Amino acid sequence: MSFSASSYSFSLCCISSGVMRRFYGRAGKGSAKLPFFETAAGKLAAYIIAGMIAKVLVSCLLLVASASAETSVRLAAGLLKGEVIQMGREGRVLTLALKITNESKDADAFILLFGEPSAFDDAGGRWNIVQSVVGVAYCPGPITSPPTFRLCVGVPRVDDQYFYPMQGYTDIQPGGSVTVHYRFTGGGEKGERISLAHDLAYRFATPDKDAAMTDAEKLKAVRFGSLSFDFTQKEVVTFKMIYDGQELKKPDDPK
Repeated sequence: MSFSASSYSFSLCCISSGVMRRFYGRAGKGSAKLPFFETAAGKLAAYIIAGMIAKVLVSCLLLVASASAETSVRLAAGLLKGEVIQMGREGRVLTLALKITNESKDADAFILLFGEPSAFDDAGGRWNIVQSVVGVAYCPGPITSPPTFRLCVGVPRVDDQYFYPMQGYTDIQPGGSVTVHYRFTGGGEKGERISLAHDLAYRFATPDKDAAMTDAEKLKAVRFGSLSFDFTQKEVVTFKMIYDGQELKKPDDPK
């Protein structure tokens, strides 16, 4: 069991106020057992005690408000835009350049590509070997059947062997962008139109908020999407992903 300093102070405050109210209740008007409080000096003492009770109760309320303010983190909203800006094919080799831009005005974007990307052409060919994904944080995940690549992002559990650290996510500043280079081999037919899909974990936060968040809070703020494109060698296609900020409660025991 764990508790914070604010919860301890609040408990002590309420216990103190309870004791004082109980004492004053015995010392108030109509009390036949304490004749001292019927005298002028006694009434003055009762007045002082009442003032002390009021101050203690106000302190309790302030502590409650402070504790409440510390139970949530405000997240920023943002917008990611993806663009396939280059494509090359040579035999059974496919190369792609994907630009990811953070269109948020004031929040940094933290992104991680995870799991293996998938690429097909419209003739039914599939590139079955992913030679490289470079230029951005990437976690292919463990090679298992069925696939468990979401262990990279702590789903369904945080496994230290495969979990990608929150500090390793690529940080894209407002208005900034990164370029991801893909290289696929071992597939493809003669189709002209290519389809690409890749899972993405992302979150947005202003620098001051990010610095104040624990890793557990950052993980709770992560959202998931898929970068999906359908294009030819002569096209530049775009894809947008919107992230809405919301209130998230802090975990009881952040790790």
